[in-house]
Amino acid sequence: MPEGVGFPFDGDAWLPLSHIPRALSRTRNTRDFFAYGRLADGVSLAQARSELSAISEQLGSDYPNTNKGVTAVVRPYREGLVGADWRLLLWSLMGAVGCVLLIACANVANLLLARAADRSREIAIRASIGATRSQVVRQLLIESVILAFVSGVAGLALAHYGVRWFDAAMQQLGRPYWITFTMDANVFVFFAAVCLATALLFGLAPALYVSRTTAYDVLKDGGRSGSAGLRARTWSAGIIVAQLALTVVLLAGAGLMLRSFLNLYRADIGFDSSRLLTMSLAFPPQKYANFNDRIAFLHRLDERLNAIGAVEGASTMSYLPAGGGSIRRLEIGGRPALDQAQPAIVTMMTVGSRYFDVLGAPVLRGRPFVAADGETGREAMIVNERLAGMYFPGEDPLGKRIRLINDGAAPEAPKFYEGTIVGVAPTIRQRSMQEVDPDPIVYVPHRQDALMGFYPLLIVRTRGNPAPVAALLRQEVAALDPDIPLTNIRTMDENLARFRWSHRIFGTMFAIFAAIALVLAAVGLYGVTSYSVAQRRQEIGIRMALGAEQAQVWSLVLRRGLTQLAVGLALGLVGALAVGRLMESLLVRTAPGDPITLVAVGLLLVIVAVAACLGPARRATRLDPVQALRYE
Repeated sequence: MPEGVGFPFDGDAWLPLSHIPRALSRTRNTRDFFAYGRLADGVSLAQARSELSAISEQLGSDYPNTNKGVTAVVRPYREGLVGADWRLLLWSLMGAVGCVLLIACANVANLLLARAADRSREIAIRASIGATRSQVVRQLLIESVILAFVSGVAGLALAHYGVRWFDAAMQQLGRPYWITFTMDANVFVFFAAVCLATALLFGLAPALYVSRTTAYDVLKDGGRSGSAGLRARTWSAGIIVAQLALTVVLLAGAGLMLRSFLNLYRADIGFDSSRLLTMSLAFPPQKYANFNDRIAFLHRLDERLNAIGAVEGASTMSYLPAGGGSIRRLEIGGRPALDQAQPAIVTMMTVGSRYFDVLGAPVLRGRPFVAADGETGREAMIVNERLAGMYFPGEDPLGKRIRLINDGAAPEAPKFYEGTIVGVAPTIRQRSMQEVDPDPIVYVPHRQDALMGFYPLLIVRTRGNPAPVAALLRQEVAALDPDIPLTNIRTMDENLARFRWSHRIFGTMFAIFAAIALVLAAVGLYGVTSYSVAQRRQEIGIRMALGAEQAQVWSLVLRRGLTQLAVGLALGLVGALAVGRLMESLLVRTAPGDPITLVAVGLLLVIVAVAACLGPARRATRLDPVQALRYE
């Protein structure tokens, strides 16, 4: 396979199914496999679903003990890989790109409009000596296309190196193999089409505007300051308002994503992740087909690793912290299930006896697991504080009997797990880091989980730098059994980064787009204000000659920019609220109309806009009235 391919779950090597013992892979009770297929030509997804549903029903009829009620879920591979939230996220990013493009085009349109207004005398002369309107429009469009071509070539080079830099910067964030940041033929064609389309579209409006100018208009208006200049300023003001509104929308989207990432990053995960190494074990199926053999090895491994001087603590488990868990329905002894308003869904994990000490989150009440827990008559369970608060409010859960129902279990699998609560552990985030409240968790010892499989996980807290300890751990595992490999060796911080990678990467992209939009909006506002000052130079000179103070000139120049800012900010906030609702499913503990984000965006835009207007206003106050009156 080509380098970097990990289909379908970040795999590095692929084996034929025949290498797995028949007893493990060829029974109707097997539920550990996924099926992938390519639709035949002309076959729709609905047809495939219908056919596989019919097959599932027939299997349920022929083999009721193993297949009754088991149905096939058919969906496109991309949908399973990406999901609805991903599609929304990618479209949101495309929308952000579109906003940046529109803002850039608005700047270009404003510049072309100002230039066209300045050239009204030239165009009028051309028209008076025989140039047709179509010839004038064609000339101005050719100029716009040349401008787009030159800037597009420069932009393409910048994009090429920018994408390479971004790809390298994101390399270590744990992104999936199927996400790549490259410039391919599709990107190039899209890029070229956008350059051409924007050159024609945003060059056409100024060209049509100036092509209507006649010699009579120029003579009547008296040059720059007449109705042609007024129309240009009106159009420019409208474009600036649109720019500012789009910038607010982009800044709000970026702010919401960054707030979500910070909330995700700062979320209390419930344990100390420093100096933690995690890895996977792989039991050879032929050698460890018996459940008791696997449990005995895990017990020996725990004892051996905890005797190493470089290791502060080690434990095995079924899932990584913050890495998911088994879903079970909770029943509490002595309480009828009907008394519960809705099914009590909890997360179940199987862990070794030192698990909580390794995480630096020791049991708060009661006791941790001991070696004998899980034997017949000694079924023990530990619950987290979240579960204790939800289902045992105002009472002590220690000593209570609970049952975890395994709904939808295969016929040979246990239908429930039952045990006595012997301890209450701190609340550690396990199933979802995006939810406001962590999930209720029940921990059970390995010996009590008959579904404990062939791929348990190992977590180790080292006394110093964890990097050199990995080789030592391989040696210790090999000393117990050289046929058991250690794989996926990572620090816990690396695992947490992988859980957060999507918000970090796409939050960064939103921030980059928003920063570009902010700079473009500031440049546009600065350019339009400067153009307005140049257009009104004679007027300002007259005002100053008649005794206008500098403060009055400042007010004259700033008033226009601040009025545009106020209108653009109001429209932008409305758009920001709509975008927030659209992105609601992507946000982590952040409201779509988060007031902190919106206020910060408003203040930032006000500061930038005022700063953009200060330069032209300062120049206006330094005008020499004599020179201004002699202008034109």
